[in-house]
Amino acid sequence: MPIKEFQRIYFEIKKTQERSLKNFITDRSFADAFGYLQQKTQDTNYANELEQHYKHENEKYDFIIYLPFGIIPFEDDGHRSTDMAQHEWFSNRIKQLHATWQSTLLLLDNANLSIRVEKVIKYIQENYH
Repeated sequence: MPIKEFQRIYFEIKKTQERSLKNFITDRSFADAFGYLQQKTQDTNYANELEQHYKHENEKYDFIIYLPFGIIPFEDDGHRSTDMAQHEWFSNRIKQLHATWQSTLLLLDNANLSIRVEKVIKYIQENYH
């Protein structure tokens, strides 16, 4: 399936699923999806035409928990690319999109799981109670 068709279908399915839920947690924001689209398509005009649609859906999140690539050691699972430069580019692009789109971002930049969990709980308690 061509990348443009795949991304169009993915966007519509993700949008429909998320709109049908009152509360949810997702491990991929619309910034992730748009960054992936930009990385995989050579058609920058196509990506630029779609950016506002992805940004609009991304704005509906209460906040985004961002764990940059490299904080947790990468493990080859046999499915994902092992191209570290590609993962680093993608992680930086997602962070850049969130900054440009002014996402409410909670950065988890510590490898210690207990510290990351504590930071998320504290953020939720301070902002949603």
